[in-house]
Amino acid sequence: MDPIRTANLEWLSYQARLDNATLLAQASTFVQYVSEAWSPRESLRDSLMRAAQMIGLDSVDDADRLFRHCVWNHMISVDMTEMIKLSHPVTILGTQMPSVQMDSRLSA
Repeated sequence: MDPIRTANLEWLSYQARLDNATLLAQASTFVQYVSEAWSPRESLRDSLMRAAQMIGLDSVDDADRLFRHCVWNHMISVDMTEMIKLSHPVTILGTQMPSVQMDSRLSA
């Protein structure tokens, strides 16, 4: 496997599991924030600080854990060919709202 992808998976897996029910309940709000307001020109750290403020999280650490959880669980898709670092921007490829996952046969 590509060493960058491996390093990203290791980084994402650290604290990707959320045991905090309150934080877990904010995943949809966080994904919505990412799909509407994430800036590809600011560092991941700055984006997480802004996310924490916008959705009322208690800390940037909570936003970091929520980001890792959402990427790990395929709610946020990032470019895994680029190294994910707090000091660099992250390329968001797309988002998938957890509550919007519908069978395509239902929309016909």
